[in-house]
Amino acid sequence: MDGLRTGLMMTQWREIDGKPSKRILYHCTDAPPHGKKLYGCSSSVKEWNNKGCPCGTTEHHINKLLRYHHVKYSLFNAGASQDIRIMKDVF
Repeated sequence: MDGLRTGLMMTQWREIDGKPSKRILYHCTDAPPHGKKLYGCSSSVKEWNNKGCPCGTTEHHINKLLRYHHVKYSLFNAGASQDIRIMKDVF
């Protein structure tokens, strides 16, 4: 989650004639984020189970940034895990 947040905040988004350019984020992952909320089961690090990402970033933060920057988001599963289905529903 912190990587998504940093990418959305640090990218210098262009504008064309005062309007946002086409902004597309392709997120390729091999596993879901930590914690029960987006993973659906326990994380290997117990403190992440209820809190999620240690940095405090939540799906609400990411969705707010996606809307603010007018970014179209696409999630792709690059691994064998099928456990990203909850994340697909959230974003």
